[in-house]
Formats: sequence, structure tokens, C-alpha cells
Amino acid sequence: EVYEKNLGFLLGLGRWDQLLDDYPTDMVLVNDHTPIYNLMKLKSGWVLIYSDAAGDLYVRLGSPLETPLKQAVQEYTPIEDRGLFP
Repeated sequence: EVYEKNLGFLLGLGRWDQLLDDYPTDMVLVNDHTPIYNLMKLKSGWVLIYSDAAGDLYVRLGSPLETPLKQAVQEYTPIEDRGLFP
């Protein structure tokens, strides 16, 4: 059952976000090569914290990680060679 929910999430099928609702999930990292890339942009209750060539990092609104992650992103200076969040 968990495998099926995970597969639905990864492929953006059916109730693709059930995994996020049924299990304590505070962050989601997706890249533009996954079907859920655009779905996460539309998912209410989640906010985009950071985006770079590696992907987009979303955090659940109200999560205890929301404020520290926002602060970390503000303080982050990309390494010129990589340009990716550590």
C-alpha cells in the first residue's frame, strides 16, 4: 500500500498527494524531470523555499522547518562552479 502511494506520488497519478497527507512529510524535493514538478507548484499548503538546477524544495506551511529553511536560503551564497544549494 505504501509502495503504491509512493509510486502514485512519483508519477503524479490518481490521488498523487495522498502520501503527503497520510505520512508526516514536511519537505518535498522535486526536479523538472518528474511528473510532480508542476503538481507541487499547484499544491495548496506548500510553499516553494528554494529552486535551482537540481530542483525545487517545498516545505509544508506551518512546518517547524519553514522558518529555518527560509533563513538558510536567505543566508546562502551559491558556489560559482555549482550554483546548487548544499
